[in-house]
Amino acid sequence: MLFSSGAQGPSTPPERPKFKIEIRVTGEKGPSCAVTNFTGKTVTACVFELSFSSQGRGRSKIVWDAIVQGDPPIEPGGTILRPSLSHCRKPST
Repeated sequence: MLFSSGAQGPSTPPERPKFKIEIRVTGEKGPSCAVTNFTGKTVTACVFELSFSSQGRGRSKIVWDAIVQGDPPIEPGGTILRPSLSHCRKPST
């Protein structure tokens, strides 16, 4: 038999974001982005999905791999700057 208790445990605090992504619109080659790593691990590759509208349309993905692109990994607390968002690609459907 299963019983449900009406009492709830203590609420958990909201989870801290693992990355901070800032889109910077100034620049000669268009928008750029800065990605800050808030994890406790060094990040060598990741995929970010961006949504450009409130309805979820206009989605793009940024695939970043330090080894392939010749960038340094993102250390815990570190930031990497991407000079242009022109490398964003639409996800396959």
